Amino acid sequence: MEWLSTLTKSDGSDPPRTVTLTGKVNGKTATMSLASLSQVAKFDSKTDSFYTFIKEDDYNDQKKIVGENVM
Repeated sequence: MEWLSTLTKSDGSDPPRTVTLTGKVNGKTATMSLASLSQVAKFDSKTDSFYTFIKEDDYNDQKKIVGENVM
């Protein structure tokens, strides 16, 4: 909770790549940025249009979500 209450955002010189969030954690300043998060985990940079989103009603019918050559 401490992190959220002290959180400030800086856009940097080239948003969204340079956006940082800075806050206090246990009395120390902590900064979260795309660069620091990328050290922890890989992030997907593809746009939404790259993916096929399945309608909720189609989850119950495997023929609609799985190609014939897959199963």
